[in-house]
Amino acid sequence: MHGHGNFYKFAASIWEYKISIYIIMERLNRKNAPEAKTYTEKVIQFGEGNFLRAFIDWIIWKTNQKTDFNASVVVVQPIDRGMVDMLNEQDGLYHLNLQGLDNGQPVDSVELIDVISRGINPYRDFDKYLALAEQEENIIFGGRLAEYKYYDMDDVIK
Repeated sequence: MHGHGNFYKFAASIWEYKISIYIIMERLNRKNAPEAKTYTEKVIQFGEGNFLRAFIDWIIWKTNQKTDFNASVVVVQPIDRGMVDMLNEQDGLYHLNLQGLDNGQPVDSVELIDVISRGINPYRDFDKYLALAEQEENIIFGGRLAEYKYYDMDDVIK
């Protein structure tokens, strides 16, 4: 995936006619994913779960690809035991596997999503959380508890 073949180490062992394959991968980060881009922090997202990353952050990523939106996301962990430490260890990067249909054609792709700039745990780093309020005007706030509008994504991305 994305030219990282050097980071895969394969080890196979045969035990009673069974073959086990172990894949050991280096943690994803901006050093081993040089194609990852850096954007301006424009979105504060409350929550770091799969739905937000696979849907909302993917839409921001796609919008960055198709327009000059140039936005990154600061993720605020909504509960004390969340996942921002894991996201920060990976420099906010993750892969998204898209499967389904696009205009009636099958899709099965893996995309490197690079829009999360950092994650903040307000329970531990309250000063960093408060500093978000001092950033530029017109910041977009989002999260699972926010009010959503439903858009035809074909119209939004064009």
